Amino acid sequence: TTNLNNEITRATDSENTLFANLGTETTRAQGAEGTLTTNLNNEITRATDSENTLFANLGTETTRAQGAEGTLTTNLSTEISRAETAEGGLMKTWVSVPASSTASGNPGDIAQDSSYLYICTATNTWKRVALSSW
Repeated sequence: TTNLNNEITRATDSENTLFANLGTETTRAQGAEGTLTTNLNNEITRATDSENTLFANLGTETTRAQGAEGTLTTNLSTEISRAETAEGGLMKTWVSVPASSTASGNPGDIAQDSSYLYICTATNTWKRVALSSW
């Protein structure tokens, strides 16, 4: 009977130890789960913040690109306008030799034959210069 009581006591102590250990391990698991959940939430927040920053930067860069595109378009228009203005008094288009000094032509048109160089100086107004060897 004493041996049986001793074995029952040992079994009860072992059972109590197992339940205590199970309680401790359950608490540890719950704590780890809470830590994992907190860490996961922190990482989600970081990812969301990073995504928001990327979208904000994308918006800023898009605005900068659009501004630069507008500036380039304006600069190109300005340069085309300057070139057209500067071109106004220059010879620019080779045409057929005019039949007379009042033949149709636009300022800057030029023509040549074996004897003369022709320049249109005003609408339908031609001047010519004789060509010679030198």
